Amino acid sequence: MRHNAEHGCRHCMVTRSQLGDIEYDIVNNSRYHHITSNLLFRLRTDFQTKAAQLRFASEWGLSISSDNPLDELCFDRHLQVPLDPAHVLLQNISRILIESTFAVLNKSGEQKFADALSRMALPRGWSRFADPITHLNSFFFSDYGRLVMVGAFVLLHLDRMHLSDTALLRLKISGSGRPQVLKEIIRCWTLMAQTNVACFASSMRQDGYNDMYSVIRQLASQLLKVCRRQELRNR
Repeated sequence: MRHNAEHGCRHCMVTRSQLGDIEYDIVNNSRYHHITSNLLFRLRTDFQTKAAQLRFASEWGLSISSDNPLDELCFDRHLQVPLDPAHVLLQNISRILIESTFAVLNKSGEQKFADALSRMALPRGWSRFADPITHLNSFFFSDYGRLVMVGAFVLLHLDRMHLSDTALLRLKISGSGRPQVLKEIIRCWTLMAQTNVACFASSMRQDGYNDMYSVIRQLASQLLKVCRRQELRNR
């Protein structure tokens, strides 16, 4: 599957503009094995040029490579191929949280965040961060993960004077006070870090799945407070 396709989800036919739409009907719009098989057949038979194949593959999230040896086996490409947590958690959700946080800061807050991050003592072996305010587009997966891990501590250096009046009006957080808004943002970063740790752990305790499920539910609820729904839909 292609992550930047118009229909790039492994499990349903949702478009890029509908991603994050909690009202989207994934049951009636599921992407089944036979549907993808038919699309792959069309890709290999209906188009005579490489450019036409690329356009079709980009729209439907298909690979234009030659037949996969697994095609000869009895398997379901949607149920038996796992999702890519790196794209879901780091390049999408973590990035949305980072961008939404920066959108709430005024110019003074952005400078304070960048300065506090540049002065922070990092774990042994970590490289210094590029300025996330101006260079977020150049971040790799690991950069998003590392920034989320330390971001809550960086945000503790900010106060209510670093928040934008205009941006605060877009948030749906109970209690309009700026200290409460900043507290909720820090909690969201903490939950995001906990979710990444749980999902990327090399091993898991017997009750680890229950813990992971719990923290993901808390994160989902908190993201709806801190991030605008339109931002969640567009990823």
